[in-house]
Amino acid sequence: MAFNLGHVEEDNYVYKFEDIFNNTTRKTKKILVWTPYFKTVEKWANEINNDLQKCDYACTATHNRGNLPLSDAIIFHDADIDINDMPGLRIRRQPWILYTLEPTALIKKNYNWMNGMFNWTISYRNYSTILGSYGGYVPKSMNTPAPPLVCLKNKNRTMYASISNCHDAGRRFKLIKEIMKYIDVELFGRCSNRKCTNFHGPCHPKEMLNLYKFRLAFENSHCRHYVTEKYWSTLAESDTIPIVNWIKGQINPTVIPNSYINFFDFKNINDFVNYIEKVSDNETLFQQYFEWKKKYQLGKAYTDYCKLCEKLHKPYQSQVYTDLGGWFKEDTCTKYSLL
Repeated sequence: MAFNLGHVEEDNYVYKFEDIFNNTTRKTKKILVWTPYFKTVEKWANEINNDLQKCDYACTATHNRGNLPLSDAIIFHDADIDINDMPGLRIRRQPWILYTLEPTALIKKNYNWMNGMFNWTISYRNYSTILGSYGGYVPKSMNTPAPPLVCLKNKNRTMYASISNCHDAGRRFKLIKEIMKYIDVELFGRCSNRKCTNFHGPCHPKEMLNLYKFRLAFENSHCRHYVTEKYWSTLAESDTIPIVNWIKGQINPTVIPNSYINFFDFKNINDFVNYIEKVSDNETLFQQYFEWKKKYQLGKAYTDYCKLCEKLHKPYQSQVYTDLGGWFKEDTCTKYSLL
């Protein structure tokens, strides 16, 4: 079950100019939000502004296109870009930023027309200009009370999974069916005749989820650094150990150490099953997967807009992505196609 993804740098896909930009004329940098983020552009701009208020450097976000000449950067959500609705004015000192959290398995458009257009990226890949993530965590303050112990004696169910896409690039359903030959797995969602009891949010109420020892929180794509809410929601919604299917190179640098079991850490399914049975019967070993709760607490989905703000305040070298198609395609996702 060994996979290998080589090390990648952003520099492999960009051309760096000699100019160094150091805009010190405005103490507050302005970020223009050009596209919606799935819903409305106003909502996205407000969300960015809320995050910027917590930063050490001063920045503000606006969706008012009249601010185009005065903006220090422009941000675009990849899925909402319209080739016929791009800014008519291009200012050299004004980086254009491409924002995407979609796995490349779901991206099938042609990026050749974007070559030479975007200067920075924000995505879940750790070699993006700015890191974005589906979740995050922060250290607990010194006076935070210790969390209650997570005890095996309170759990009378072994494992559950909830999936609705039965034929995805990650082959989750095939792998889960194999695991079900050895372990009692309760399967919910459209790939099963058992439905979730909640229509919004978690599949079941927290008191029900806490009856399970493990959750198969498998991703639908094996993209580099692609770790989504399936892992993060397991930590947030229950005292259940997430079992993930991350291949080598997929693990995002934002995940919490020792908070999960990775199926692909085992040589074969027998070794995996033997370990799950061992954890199921060992209180000390089981509780080790919740030690992180003593030191950390979960944060929200994480995009480091403060890092973006800081970058705009400091001197930076001008660059442009010359091969966006290559940047997206450099992955292990099997369904990517460049049309």
